[in-house]
Amino acid sequence: MTKFGLLILAIAGALCAFAQDDGENDNTARWSVHFQATSIGQEHGPFASLYEGVNSLPPHSEYRVSLTTTAYLVYRLNSWTEIVVNPEVAGGRGFGEVTGIAGFTNGEITRVSQATPTLYLARAYIRNTWALGSETQVVESGPNQLQGRIPVCRFTLLTGKFAITDYFDNNSYSHDPRRQFINWSLMYNGAWDYPADTRGYTIGSMQELTMHTWSLRTAIMLEPTEANGPTLDTRIAKNRGEAVEWEQRYSRSVTPARCGFWGS
Repeated sequence: MTKFGLLILAIAGALCAFAQDDGENDNTARWSVHFQATSIGQEHGPFASLYEGVNSLPPHSEYRVSLTTTAYLVYRLNSWTEIVVNPEVAGGRGFGEVTGIAGFTNGEITRVSQATPTLYLARAYIRNTWALGSETQVVESGPNQLQGRIPVCRFTLLTGKFAITDYFDNNSYSHDPRRQFINWSLMYNGAWDYPADTRGYTIGSMQELTMHTWSLRTAIMLEPTEANGPTLDTRIAKNRGEAVEWEQRYSRSVTPARCGFWGS
């Protein structure tokens, strides 16, 4: 890890320890800092492999570890505009150089491009939120989320670098390998080949219309020049990824639920 990376994490840790709500009068935070670190260790034993090839899972024993650390920095410019920046450090290795398993066993390894921990910019975007009514609701402070009140009916526009899975195909039980299922086939819908670079991020714009019981999301994102490659194709008029999702929220008794449909 570079000295710059250590400095970023040290600053983030210090701010987390002393973070205070600058908007005490209206119960709305001006800024927030959160931090996460996830390490996953996995091991498999030897097994017979009669048809081993170049991209097969190695039949000898392996022990592999991945590590990711992220700082979530948010600053509110005004009542409708926020700046979000997430520096991230990732390192480690996967079984067989991440080949030989269709549904890979470690969902965090997508963020790892080399064994040595490396600092990079995961997210950097501007979030604009416009109220479509006077009714508001309280939200708690969290990663990339400021504490305060937000409009119940609203239109949100995101522009910059982020992961499209931050907002699409989002459910409460299988969405984040850092705290839920870690298999690639389970952490997101296995049939959805969403636009992203090697680490799972891309650049583009997401629009979201949220009403009392439903939400409509659309996004236009850059695609990599090759599948899951590190370089994004900036010829957005010719090559791009598009996604649309409809989410219907409902409740039965006291248990909330939702149903979503999306395409890309």
